[in-house]
Amino acid sequence: MGIQTEAEYIEMVKKKSGSLVARACFVGTALAGAEKNTVIIEKYANDIGIAAQIDNDIDALYRWDEKNDIKAKKKSLPVLYMLASKRDNLLKQYFSNHIDYNELYAQKEKVIQRMEQEGAFYYAKVMSHIYKEKALQEIEKLDVDDRYKSVLKIIIL
Repeated sequence: MGIQTEAEYIEMVKKKSGSLVARACFVGTALAGAEKNTVIIEKYANDIGIAAQIDNDIDALYRWDEKNDIKAKKKSLPVLYMLASKRDNLLKQYFSNHIDYNELYAQKEKVIQRMEQEGAFYYAKVMSHIYKEKALQEIEKLDVDDRYKSVLKIIIL
């Protein structure tokens, strides 16, 4: 059945992108000999991973190629937003099998325009920003020199 809700999407992204970022952060932490901040690191790393995946999903919706998530009927945050819309739209028609991918692809500019008009991209960008802010708040809790915190913040923003 796949992802049906925003909560399921966030949990899936946390397990995939979030955990990848967390593992990379843990390697750096181990090499620096600073294992005491692992809970905080895991929190901010997951938030960074979620924000990055949301940003990637937005970018992918603007550039449909042969291996895109819509063709595979994967539901990103902006797609979930459109599927929850009270208004009929081409994505709803595609995901409910009323039109096929070729019909949807032929109208991709209309799909993108509708997503912009209904706020799907804006909503996803806001959610990405929220996760980046959560990561920044966690970084502030780190027991490290402020110079290191500043570098981390620059990377996130």
